[in-house]
Amino acid sequence: MFTGIEHLAIAAHEPEVLAAWYGRVLNFHTFLTFDNGPEKPKTCMIGLSTTGPLIEIIPATREKPLGAKENLDPGISHVAITVSDFDAA
Repeated sequence: MFTGIEHLAIAAHEPEVLAAWYGRVLNFHTFLTFDNGPEKPKTCMIGLSTTGPLIEIIPATREKPLGAKENLDPGISHVAITVSDFDAA
């Protein structure tokens, strides 16, 4: 039923800078960027291959979590798991 990891998301204040670091240090490639509107950082999809697993670097909204971590707080945001049967999973 569970077939793999589709992507991992990391929230960062400067997604493009972090994506460039992954490229420079770990030889990752930026495959896709999403424009999040004026004056907001872009979301970057990076990986070692286009078939995944990929890392999605999303714009963080706060400096650090205030109590319970929210999805867009800095750090690892979520892991997306690939499944063969969504309803069964």
